[in-house]
Amino acid sequence: VRPELNGQFGQAVSFSADRYVVALLDATTAAAAAGVDSGNNNNAQQPTFLKLKPENLTEAGTIDQLKFGVG
Repeated sequence: VRPELNGQFGQAVSFSADRYVVALLDATTAAAAAGVDSGNNNNAQQPTFLKLKPENLTEAGTIDQLKFGVG
């Protein structure tokens, strides 16, 4: 259990051995990855990668997708 991950935004980048590899993104990193100018893209951090079971993930809703510049 990792409650500090609740409410974080991530993007599944692969699926292997019954786990998703998920890149956790903050809004600046997501904007940089999407090619959106957030004013300071040169200092965007690299995402943190985790392996998570499918039942521990939920699909982002429209509001979250807009918040992070995805979709």
